[in-house]
Amino acid sequence: MGRWGWRLFEGDQDLDAACCLAESLGIHIGDWEHSMSSMVHQTDMLADEGIRAFYRTDEYKRELENEIVPYVRAKFDTDNFGDRLFAASCAKENEETCLPARYRTIILGALMMRAGARIRAEDLQHLRDLVPQVHCTSRFALPLGDDGFRSPGRAQFLAALDHYQAGVPRNYQEPSVDRLEVISDMAWSCAQDAVLPTIATGSASATIGRSTKPVVFALRSAGR
Repeated sequence: MGRWGWRLFEGDQDLDAACCLAESLGIHIGDWEHSMSSMVHQTDMLADEGIRAFYRTDEYKRELENEIVPYVRAKFDTDNFGDRLFAASCAKENEETCLPARYRTIILGALMMRAGARIRAEDLQHLRDLVPQVHCTSRFALPLGDDGFRSPGRAQFLAALDHYQAGVPRNYQEPSVDRLEVISDMAWSCAQDAVLPTIATGSASATIGRSTKPVVFALRSAGR
């Protein structure tokens, strides 16, 4: 498992969970034009250099905010799909899985807030209640024991809950000082000396399963 930053979706654990979240709950969404995880692919520092260069372009940023995020939000909100997916995740929180099941619900909540999808008040409260139940590390951890939150990621998540508005996407890559004046945008450069050694032990998902357009690049998955 690799990690290249301390915020949400800056490690294999979070991105892998986002990629296979619905499938891990027995729900098929393979026919979606844009996957849930496509909203956070741009955080992947282990992606091919060509893909990372594309993520930095204005073309991609426009596509992300004007096409991908609204598309996923509409999917969450149609026929209460987001509510049903959340309920399915909650029902499995006591199961033993490779990824702590409670953290899977956290990742789902983070994706729903990234999309600006509707989240019921009781589900928002459940996410708040889960936060202290999920392991959080404030310093370097060995890859095999690096699960759950890092402190900046937890601060980001709590800030997203504090400022959640249906229809307003939450961008986890932007700086945030809106919770206890803690900057949740910890610069990647501040952490790279500690976390880059973990990249060498990255999982197979570091090279497959997480990508988007254009098709001329070596895409990591069939779903964008």
